[in-house]
Amino acid sequence: KSVSDYGLDKVSYSKINKYETCPLSYKYAYVMGFPTAPNGALNFGIAIHDTLHEYHLKKSQGKNLKWDEIFEIYKNKWVPLGYMDKDHTNLRFESGEKLLRDYYEKHKDEKVVHKGLEKWFNIRLGKDNFIGKIDRIDLLPSGNVELIDYKTGSSKDQKEIDKDEQLAFYTLGAEEGLKLKVEKLSYYYLEDGVKLSTTRTPEQLEDTREKAMETISEMKKGKFEPKPGMHCMWCDFKDICPAAYKS
Repeated sequence: KSVSDYGLDKVSYSKINKYETCPLSYKYAYVMGFPTAPNGALNFGIAIHDTLHEYHLKKSQGKNLKWDEIFEIYKNKWVPLGYMDKDHTNLRFESGEKLLRDYYEKHKDEKVVHKGLEKWFNIRLGKDNFIGKIDRIDLLPSGNVELIDYKTGSSKDQKEIDKDEQLAFYTLGAEEGLKLKVEKLSYYYLEDGVKLSTTRTPEQLEDTREKAMETISEMKKGKFEPKPGMHCMWCDFKDICPAAYKS
């Protein structure tokens, strides 16, 4: 089989993360291409991300949107699929409205210079292409940049942020792919209104690169053994997987 048969013509953080969580789940998703049911949490996150992207894009063009205009964008981005029922759909829509309203009130008067919004990068990890998309890249007074990724789930603690693998990949992508000097890495937890920031040393970035290349090497061998655990509970393929952990 070629690398494209294993979904490795382009590698991403989400692919590596899925393989490390459970190789069989990776196989179902990227090798066999099994479809998945609509996911409410995913659709919620996409609607919020897309609304903030449009808001900041217009702001960078000198257009100061009012709340009513942002709310219209949100309504147009909303996809009412993957939720438990109509009440759950309405509840999540309202929570998204509040989240965005709070964000708007907190940041509407900020003066920020964006170097990129939803910016794609493509770098080499050994012989392989690694791609990714950074939600937001802001210019800092030093001339360096801050990478910001929006999160719609519950916030983590600082120790988890300091070890987070995705932020290290973003740093590699921004510095090698976009030729930017990264000074700060941040997760903005929208539901809590909290931004947590961290940094990465060159040694940490090299460790991330080497670990990723080792994982990709295992993927190329076609090793897709199941790795059951609590993550099975929210796996898209738990109903068809013979090894799924069930309790």
